[in-house]
Amino acid sequence: MRIVIRVLVLVLVLAGAAAAAEGPGTKAQAGAAATTPAKAPGLPTSVITQGEFARKLVAQFGWEGGLPRVPKEAVDKKEKKSKKSKEAVEYEEPKDRDFLRIMEGKRTLKFEAENIYNKKTDDVAVRNFDLIGPFSGISWLGGITTPSTVHFKVFIPLAGEYRLSAAAKGNGQLWKIADKEYRVDSGDRLALTPVATLPLKAGELEFEMVMPPEGGVDYLLFSAPDLTPIEPKEGWRFSAPLTNADLAFIVARLLGWEERLPVDEQLGKTTILATELAALPATVAPTDIPYYGQFTGKQWLRAGSQGGTVEIPFTTPRTGIYGLKLRYMGARLAARLDDMNLDRDAKGTLAWIDLGLQRLAEGRHLLQVDLPPYGGLDALVIEPRQASDAAYMALAGIKGDPGAAITVAEADKFITQLVERYTGRK
Repeated sequence: MRIVIRVLVLVLVLAGAAAAAEGPGTKAQAGAAATTPAKAPGLPTSVITQGEFARKLVAQFGWEGGLPRVPKEAVDKKEKKSKKSKEAVEYEEPKDRDFLRIMEGKRTLKFEAENIYNKKTDDVAVRNFDLIGPFSGISWLGGITTPSTVHFKVFIPLAGEYRLSAAAKGNGQLWKIADKEYRVDSGDRLALTPVATLPLKAGELEFEMVMPPEGGVDYLLFSAPDLTPIEPKEGWRFSAPLTNADLAFIVARLLGWEERLPVDEQLGKTTILATELAALPATVAPTDIPYYGQFTGKQWLRAGSQGGTVEIPFTTPRTGIYGLKLRYMGARLAARLDDMNLDRDAKGTLAWIDLGLQRLAEGRHLLQVDLPPYGGLDALVIEPRQASDAAYMALAGIKGDPGAAITVAEADKFITQLVERYTGRK
């Protein structure tokens, strides 16, 4: 008993000595450490990532209709089967790629017919022979001996005025889209055929095609002019912090201010004459006829009765923003810059057409211009704009170190200002 008492006394003495040695300063530090919370993601003072900022933009500007809504799967533990919940539907969180599709602004969408029809209800045959013309994907849908209705479902991430074309076969097709009907003839081989031009909202679109007997459909193509991509200088890196320079590039592109960037006088503009291109189609020829309008060189190119496609290769010395314009003659310009459609209204005389500001990577590029019968082409002008961090930050009114990270509070403040100045996406 005496031994136990002595041990307890010794323990109390040692504890008191340790407390005295600790001192008041150490106790205060320990108390502060216990009561001061660490910074957590999402707090006003925490750094915001590019991905978090992209999600805020989509929410604030009402672009959420372009995010797919995928129902979560509920698993019945008793039957061990996967089934959709009959109760309130819950949806999967959108993926990074869903936000990227909205920010990229691309509005050319190709859908393989075999991937978007209703396999349970549609009385069609999946075929993979090419006797009636080449096909894309792994197969195409073929009709039976009587007319059959095909139900399609696609997802449109960005709203706009779209042209729908179908690689189809057969005359007497009936397309039913958004309470309107369109009759289409494609002939006896698979051929890309215009169906309709119609305004579409972002989101899921369901429509029907009444396929004629022995008809067919390979793929559908929705196309509208691409929107200006909204992105930092080096593109989106969702896990990286958002910096002053990143924000400046996003602001300029979102508000359409890049046209205000000064011309880069050091690089200077480049003019490419169509008549001096190394390779020209046999259906076009140089001419000096003056009464269709002014032209840049001694001659300009004019197409014959068959029209033709002229390819204009060019090289950019650095990655950045370039203004492009083309002197062209035709009812409407159909052109492609690399993989981007550049369709514009045109005139029946030689006149400059603004192709807009384009973000081009350093290196080679290709502009393809379709000339209609008796259309014309004179020259392409390429004008570089200043592309430094300083130029963009001055344009956006952002001061400080280009590499400094943005906090959540600063990002929210900028988004409020952007909403007030935003006039629509271009």
